[in-house]
Amino acid sequence: MDAWVIWIASFLAIEGRALLNAKDGDTLSEKIWMWFDIEERDSNWTGKRMTLLGSLIWLIGHLVWRAW
Repeated sequence: MDAWVIWIASFLAIEGRALLNAKDGDTLSEKIWMWFDIEERDSNWTGKRMTLLGSLIWLIGHLVWRAW
């Protein structure tokens, strides 16, 4: 079995379990919001937020246009 299939199945199992329970802070999006201070909702763009934004721009370019 391909390692990516195992990785995706593992992710779906972990995220699915987190979505089905009522515990706050255990989904991937909630963790990312916590790590990058997204929940603060202030206008201060920290270095962590800029890093997240840059990473997402790179990921889109990588997946859509096969950029490095």
